[in-house]
Amino acid sequence: MSTSGISSALLSQLDSTSDSSNSVSKMKQAWQQLAQSLQSGDLDGANTAFATITQMQQQMQASKGGNSKNQNSQLAADMKSLGQALQSGDLGGAQTAFAAVQKDMQAMHGH
Repeated sequence: MSTSGISSALLSQLDSTSDSSNSVSKMKQAWQQLAQSLQSGDLDGANTAFATITQMQQQMQASKGGNSKNQNSQLAADMKSLGQALQSGDLGGAQTAFAAVQKDMQAMHGH
């Protein structure tokens, strides 16, 4: 699985959606860790990174008054699939879901 596309797409998406550079920096690191962990087959590392991403997304939404206009239902569904695959230890499923999340983020950034 190639994760090279994730960095540029997700990181540019993060740059355009957050007003806190510290949060963006931490989120970028978490996405990079998730990509690297999935690529190397490190489910523990991927679970940790995913938990960080989920927590930060919730904090960012709360800080914006719960406005989730940037939340795409397909992205939400793919993020849920990714979380479920990670929890069940399904590396292949997690990689597939991660690729779908990448695609969703690229589509959101393209609009």
